[in-house]
Amino acid sequence: MLGGAPDALEDLLTGHLTLDDLPGVVTSAGIGRLKAVRMLSAVSRKARKKK
Repeated sequence: MLGGAPDALEDLLTGHLTLDDLPGVVTSAGIGRLKAVRMLSAVSRKARKKK
């Protein structure tokens, strides 16, 4: 089920990594909903372009 997911996601789910171990992680406390959607959209576009 996680075959297409990044390795970091599997490591997070299994407890081998924490969010603090990943570079570029931003806390959600200071981000509004609209900004969060924009950030996710940008990441999604970049991922689609890589394929």
